[in-house]
Formats: sequence, structure tokens, C-alpha cells
Amino acid sequence: ANQYIDRSQSNVGLGYPQSGSLDIENPNANANTNANAGQSRPSAAKIFCDGFFPNFNWKTFTFAVTVVQIIIFITTIIVNKAHDDKSWNCVLYKYGAKYTPAIAAYHHIHRLILPIFLHGGWAHIIFNMITQSMYGYFLENYYGVKRFAILYFAAGFGGNLLSAVANKTNISIGASSAIFGL
Repeated sequence: ANQYIDRSQSNVGLGYPQSGSLDIENPNANANTNANAGQSRPSAAKIFCDGFFPNFNWKTFTFAVTVVQIIIFITTIIVNKAHDDKSWNCVLYKYGAKYTPAIAAYHHIHRLILPIFLHGGWAHIIFNMITQSMYGYFLENYYGVKRFAILYFAAGFGGNLLSAVANKTNISIGASSAIFGL
């Protein structure tokens, strides 16, 4: 037996059969092995969500911003296809990608926030959204919606400002600056 973890008590109170009480021959007998026999085991989807996205909730800032980012990504793909795939960078620029010459010459300060909502490809958005969800739901629950939203946008703004100073000639996009700030 492991001296650090008592695995025999790990499912107490969760409605699961206790260690050593499973009747393999008669599965119906297992339902009555503890006081919480009326409860069913959580689905695989619930276990997955709880494991990778703690505190997941449809009514959160994290979920809302993720949906907006996905909608904007799909919109940029559609706009790019409508223009015969001529220039992905032009579409990203049009939608507010960080581009230092536009920020400096035309005072496009919005280009320090809007890149949070833009992504350059499927892998880019998928990995950003997974990472954002893994940390976002937990931290939003911990800090509260208002403080979390301020932290998220301040980190995104700061990361894009640093990028504007350090990388003056290229456009940049993605929620990575906000995610790293979390």
C-alpha cells in the first residue's frame, strides 16, 4: 500500500462503490453498496471537462471571449476566401492586427487590444483556446469576473505593447499575450 495516499478512501461520498465491495458477477448488487446508491457515475465528458477545464461554466467571461475569438477567426477565414486568398496579412491588418507603423503614424491604439481576438490558423486558435480555457475558468473563479477581465485585457495590451516596441516591422496576432499574462 502507498504510504502517502490511502486509495481505499478516495471515492468516499461520491456515490461510487467502495474498495472491495464490487460484485462482478451481479452488477445490480453494486448499486446498493453505499449510502449514495441513487447517484450515478459522472459521464466521460464531465470527467474530461473537470480534469482539463476546472470550474467550466457557460456563463463566464472566459467562455464568452472564447466564443467571440472563434467567431472572429471564422469570419477572417471567410473574408480571406472571398478575396481569393490574396493576402492573409491584409485581412488580419483590416481586422486590427498589431502593426507598429500604423500605431505610431496613425495612432491606432486599438491595435494593442484587437490582436487578442485574431488568430493565424487552426492550430494557433485551437491551442490558444485550450490553454485559455484550462487556466481561464479556474482563475476567473478565483479572482472574480471583473478582476479577471481587467487582468486579461491588461495582459493582452501589455504584451502587444511590448511586441510593438520589440518587433516593429511585422504584424502580430493571437491571445497568447493575454494568456501568458494570466
